Amino acid sequence: MASRNILAEKVGGRVASFLFDSRSLEVVMHRLILISAALILISAPAQAQEPFAPRGAKPCLFELAPGLFDVRVAALRAVFPDFAALQSEPRWSALNAVLQASQIDAQAYASLTDLQKAGLFNLVAKMHAQVVGAGQKVFDFVERITEIRDARLFVIVRQELLGLLRESSQSFRPAPDVLHVFPAGWTRTGSFKTWECVGNLELTFARNAEGVLLVDADIDLHQGAAHATDVMKHMFTGADIHPYHIGRVLLLQGIDPGYGFAEKAKRPTRAA
Repeated sequence: MASRNILAEKVGGRVASFLFDSRSLEVVMHRLILISAALILISAPAQAQEPFAPRGAKPCLFELAPGLFDVRVAALRAVFPDFAALQSEPRWSALNAVLQASQIDAQAYASLTDLQKAGLFNLVAKMHAQVVGAGQKVFDFVERITEIRDARLFVIVRQELLGLLRESSQSFRPAPDVLHVFPAGWTRTGSFKTWECVGNLELTFARNAEGVLLVDADIDLHQGAAHATDVMKHMFTGADIHPYHIGRVLLLQGIDPGYGFAEKAKRPTRAA
């Protein structure tokens, strides 16, 4: 009983900390709404359908990503293209142009962690595969990269992308944007995500005083209630979905993330 009480106190403390660690009443209210929405989604019937889904789209409430609970991700080592390959191989020409515009040179590329590189290649591959408007690739609208994280990419994009997504109901749907945090001086202007039940692309927009559009691009592992639990996990742990999980999901979607995996070398055991 004592251990249950301790656990309850810890969980309750995390909930209280999550809700009230902000001085902004608006943020607190948004967080309360999100928790309520997550609980509603989790308790919703499995046959519930996403609103405004394209004809033939199947419900996504409880579909889980393959290999979600595979703990062997930590035992994997990612193998990425070197910077010379990015500059010389035709398949990387669009990425190389964006890297140059972003002033990311060989030294800056080498300084990225493996998880940052995985996040970069995952999102570049997904944005290359996703079309919008008259068959244009989403990545074609990227002008430069401002920040690379393990599970998301901040990019400056061309103005017309926002309008195209608002009109692309067969490819993208509106999504909540309140949890996406942008630097000071940027105001959120909407978020859109693709329809896949597993491994969907989300693009969240913000605009500054000069009218420049900044996008927070990430790949959500799930939709529906499963995504709500992913969000709650992130809130309480601060951890995003491991980018290697995303890379493997892309492969299952028929999308080559541009890097491969190998087993990490095992440490030699000491003789007794």
